[in-house]
Amino acid sequence: MHLFSIRQSENVKNPIKIVDFDSRLYHYNMAKDEVSALPKLAVGYYNDFENVEFPAIIHEPVFMVDNELKKLLKLYEREMIFRGLHVYDDKRDEQNVKMHSYWAPGVEAYTCGHPDMKVLPNGSVEKLILHQDKIPQRDVFKVGDIREERVIVTEAVVESILRRHMYGICIEEVEIGR
Repeated sequence: MHLFSIRQSENVKNPIKIVDFDSRLYHYNMAKDEVSALPKLAVGYYNDFENVEFPAIIHEPVFMVDNELKKLLKLYEREMIFRGLHVYDDKRDEQNVKMHSYWAPGVEAYTCGHPDMKVLPNGSVEKLILHQDKIPQRDVFKVGDIREERVIVTEAVVESILRRHMYGICIEEVEIGR
């Protein structure tokens, strides 16, 4: 079994910066029930600066995916809920306003960390190791026993992502321990 962590790539130098949205509702490492409580669709704005990039995954204000990755994840996890944020450029007085959609996925978290996993004092993970006997039989899940948000996907999901040449995704294989 091969599992992978997905996140926004460090190669994305000028990611979209979402502003003017209800920041009380969106926060880091949201639980599935918190995502469910979000409005089905909300509106926000982004700073439309030169060379702004729109990666398939963003981490601010919360872990979100673009339309294409949402459709892909839905193929593998049919019951997964998504809450949308339509973001418009902040040049609101212009005729040709650009709009992009990002979706907060309600990813189920599981306690599946291995005792040898290295967690730093600030709660971030230096070396992610999953316990083989505690890994859920899911294609998409989050590691629930850490403060850092780590979304894990199966090899099949990774292959689908790579076939679609999605932009701005970092894929790292996760170590599995016994």
